[in-house]
Amino acid sequence: MTPTTRAVVIGAALLLGLATLPAFASPGTPDAPARATDPCARNLRDWNDRFPPAAQWQTALQPYVKGADAWHCPRHRAQQGSTYAMNRLLGGRSIQDETLWGCVLLFESQRVGKNITDTGESLCTPGRHQGGHYYLLGNGRVVWSKRRLPFRPTLRAE
Repeated sequence: MTPTTRAVVIGAALLLGLATLPAFASPGTPDAPARATDPCARNLRDWNDRFPPAAQWQTALQPYVKGADAWHCPRHRAQQGSTYAMNRLLGGRSIQDETLWGCVLLFESQRVGKNITDTGESLCTPGRHQGGHYYLLGNGRVVWSKRRLPFRPTLRAE
């Protein structure tokens, strides 16, 4: 698994409040052969260094979630479903595409359900956390901001 892939998975875990993910071995480490047969490692490889498909993002991350409470913000009163959404523009795209690293991948949504996906239309307003939002970016970082962060990739200057 590449460092970027690892960062995105860890970032998703942090945003969703998941239990600690298993530490994935890099090629050449002593336990790499054992990890090759681990179902969790296989699931990550199945994405082929791509973000999960937007329409099934929650289903794709389900194996890494410890409990149902991880799917909704504790400040939201939802009892069923997720209060997080995925930026549909990133679904299935390459994790190696650096133009996506500053884009929002997962965010807090005012919609409640499973596999919620849009381009920020459902971003909760006002923000649930001191007027701001937590976002998971395409580079795996979880950030808090009072302003809306970019959902569309920006072109790099040549």
